[in-house]
Amino acid sequence: MTNEIEEKIKDAFEKSVYPCEPEILMKLGQFMEMVLTKNEVTNLTAITDQSAFILNHFLDSIAVIPYLGECTLSDSTAADIGTGAGFPGLILAMFLPKWNFYLIERNAKKCDFVERTIDELGVSNAKVIRGDIDVLQDIEVQPSRIFLRAVEKSERIVAKIGKVLRGEFKMYLYRGPNRELDAKILREAKKANYAIMETEPVKLAFCNESTIRRFIILEKSNSE
Repeated sequence: MTNEIEEKIKDAFEKSVYPCEPEILMKLGQFMEMVLTKNEVTNLTAITDQSAFILNHFLDSIAVIPYLGECTLSDSTAADIGTGAGFPGLILAMFLPKWNFYLIERNAKKCDFVERTIDELGVSNAKVIRGDIDVLQDIEVQPSRIFLRAVEKSERIVAKIGKVLRGEFKMYLYRGPNRELDAKILREAKKANYAIMETEPVKLAFCNESTIRRFIILEKSNSE
């Protein structure tokens, strides 16, 4: 099945604005097959259609890259809070090899799955940490980029993370088209004195599937 999956992924990325190297293409194909196989016994994703999976997990995960700027070309440390099956952190780690990614997840079964996936795919710049956002304090090099995607009660993380991290960082929240759902997040961001930027909606599409993605980007300096 992997060859069939790889052809679909290749087709999707050829139609997107972001290139996919052959080595990454192979890893994405293996990863997708591993997720869908494991999903039969452990709930990793509600999306099992191949085209929808490629759109909503792969293309969506990397949709943030254009907003990262030139820092993608240099060394950096990042954290994915609530990575689940590895989205978006493990995908971003493949596309940003100069970055070190910490994939933070509370669910033990999901942690085990992502750890095995990292080993099998050879993604050397990604590491799983089981726990909540408090574990960020134990990371030797503080993350300068934080990613939140499909995380419940994101406003609580926005409120707390500025107390956990010390120094400057940017947080990227994956959001849908409905801005009304952002009210609690923006309220907590203003309370915590984040600089706030909201991107324009971008339509992601593949085959007969499509979705709308926006980002809220929060910037914080705790050196004041």
